[in-house]
Amino acid sequence: MSTINIDANTGNSRKISLTTPRMPAMRRLSDIDNNCLDTSVFKPVDEKLLFNGNSVQLSKYTFEDSTGVIKSAEIIKRKYSVANGSEAEDALSVLSIAILRRHILCDCLLLIKQYRPTLKSYVLEFPAKIIEHPVVEEEGSSDEETGETAIRDVEDNTGYKSTDIHHISPETALDPELCDGKIRLVSLVIDGDDPIKNGFINGHHNEKHTEIEVHQVPINGLLDRLNEYSKRGVVVDSRVYAFAIGLKKGEKLAQIHAKPEDIESAL
Repeated sequence: MSTINIDANTGNSRKISLTTPRMPAMRRLSDIDNNCLDTSVFKPVDEKLLFNGNSVQLSKYTFEDSTGVIKSAEIIKRKYSVANGSEAEDALSVLSIAILRRHILCDCLLLIKQYRPTLKSYVLEFPAKIIEHPVVEEEGSSDEETGETAIRDVEDNTGYKSTDIHHISPETALDPELCDGKIRLVSLVIDGDDPIKNGFINGHHNEKHTEIEVHQVPINGLLDRLNEYSKRGVVVDSRVYAFAIGLKKGEKLAQIHAKPEDIESAL
């Protein structure tokens, strides 16, 4: 690409070249060398238990990185107690993204508000449950168990029933910088017009969960509504806020490229 530059003092013109800066090439996952994903290049050296509490363990993990440098990291490990009092070694969290869909009123996101001593504050979050011993032996069995757990947890915490599961994620990290916890996300829809599937009464489902408040937060303007919760001193779970940001972006894209019903089917 070239252009003409005219000197303001002499009036002479000269042709100069303009080069467009080259952007670094983006690498697709299929293009990545398998060696880039090979964790065996990180060699374990030692792991020492620093603290063993009722719900967490703290350990110091020492390893050799891919360049031969010895490094260490402090790791928090979640501990889960099962019904018989023993600990579940391979427990997995399941988080439910539940949409309450009604024909007359606007769709709502089902959230729970409860006091979290770790933050010394009330937290607005998705319903979540622990799978004590995840089943992974048979193909599809893990997804089936995860979906059933999500359905039971939503009903247990909120009183709403659903059999309409839209998506189940693979295992994702909870806080990879600090802990080894993993979680699967389940997106499901509840028929808000079916009285049989609605057990919501005055913000609480039953006496067992009186410390948990159920909140029906309208999808319309969700991001602004979460900001209002935050202004009132309620800590909004980052996953809830990330969902709201994604929803906002999706709404903008839908206005430009898609039909209005497309975004509803994506929830």
